[in-house]
Amino acid sequence: MKSFLLISLAFVLAWAAAAQEWSTPVNVSNMEGQDRSPDFCIDGEGSIHCVWVHDYELNFAKIFYSRSIDGGFTWTTPKDISNNNEKMLGTPKIIPDSNNIIFVTYDFNTGNPSGTIILMKTFDGISWSAADTITPEMPGSRHSKLVIDQNNRLYCFWYHDMNNGTTFYKYFENNVWSETMAAYPGNHYQTIMKLVCDATNKMHCIAKYHAVGENHNKDRLVYFNMLDNTWSSLEEISKPTEGPGEDIDIDSYSVPHVAFMQESPITPPNNDSTVYIHLVGTNWTEPELVVEDPRHQRILIDEYDKPNIFDIEKTEDGCMLVHHYKLNNQWEGCVVGTSPWNTTHYSVLNRKKTLFLIYNKPTTNNEADLFFTKTDIVSSINKEKQISTFDKLQLFPNPFTDFISIQFNLDMPGFVTVKIYSLKGELINTLLSQKLVSGKCRVVWDGKDKNGNETASSVYLVRIIADKNIITRSIEKIN
Repeated sequence: MKSFLLISLAFVLAWAAAAQEWSTPVNVSNMEGQDRSPDFCIDGEGSIHCVWVHDYELNFAKIFYSRSIDGGFTWTTPKDISNNNEKMLGTPKIIPDSNNIIFVTYDFNTGNPSGTIILMKTFDGISWSAADTITPEMPGSRHSKLVIDQNNRLYCFWYHDMNNGTTFYKYFENNVWSETMAAYPGNHYQTIMKLVCDATNKMHCIAKYHAVGENHNKDRLVYFNMLDNTWSSLEEISKPTEGPGEDIDIDSYSVPHVAFMQESPITPPNNDSTVYIHLVGTNWTEPELVVEDPRHQRILIDEYDKPNIFDIEKTEDGCMLVHHYKLNNQWEGCVVGTSPWNTTHYSVLNRKKTLFLIYNKPTTNNEADLFFTKTDIVSSINKEKQISTFDKLQLFPNPFTDFISIQFNLDMPGFVTVKIYSLKGELINTLLSQKLVSGKCRVVWDGKDKNGNETASSVYLVRIIADKNIITRSIEKIN
């Protein structure tokens, strides 16, 4: 049986498109060479500050900075703020305080992990300070994380291999660093992945953790918090999970929401998925499947207390950066950017009902610029008035033996592709690639690859893209 398409005009939908419109990307770095690992912040005056790593050769890199004062339309000429001429640098982080002082930390000498230290520089809007060594007594410190509380106390957390893997931290107040402290001393492995501070100065944190005697195959996410330098107990919130991809944010009620990469508890095993959970009272919700076969997850809770989840998803010729949001209780995605390579580095922020994003786009092994884009957040009221681009998606029968029907309602005319992928991201078959009118669409897959050969029993991914809208679901073939 050949793949075929049925288009019904009897049920034409007349609602507005659900796709979110991201602005035309603006080149931030515009430098020759490889720019990666961006991080950015927005100060109280609305200026956007961005830092990143610029690679020169295998073990030599610098940290660069640029600023936009017009909402991201134009950017200053990149400035080398590291003044480094020989070492490898990495993991820059940037954060402002309420006085618009900008703090930047980065790992110094990452080519020698046992000798890596963490440096900090500050920017007052006019000039940069000299580098301040945060971890002079602890070589091997790396992967810094920054968070600042409501009283302008700056916290710097970092990872060290000591005692099987430990998170340490200091705080910076009145231009003085505190002593070094361990969040959870012991011989277990624990590394903080993300922190966020609420209005009461409580720090909400997620970390990867495994107990003494276990290895990284047992890494799972734990949630905990800290108030007045008192740490809560660790609470496991995931099964063993592999990274990279975990993030936390809080809503207007200081409720934590988490997105992470997990072997899906919903679909067959060995299928990595983006899942979403949040706290309800004292219990975490069951993992909610967002999309399958992604990595590098991020989450932002907007002013309407709605989750916005970002991840990187494989394509047959590279990868794409996707923004996921909910319409009518169904997760949908919008393709923000694409890359001919298998990954991309990015950072996201939410401010005043706008989502901001900076990502790198490699063009060769040695060339990648940073790009800025943004989109307005759609209100909950407007979302309720919208109809999903992929309304009433049906995959039947699933599992299947001979054929499977893929049916959905297209809300407006547009170019549509329907493709089948393996769990490794390999393109198996293209079922549809053409412009369609709005209405009911049905595609049937006969279980064969693009060469007409019968595929093996396995789990596959159906990916439907209508313009920039995207949805990915799993199907299982049983021979």
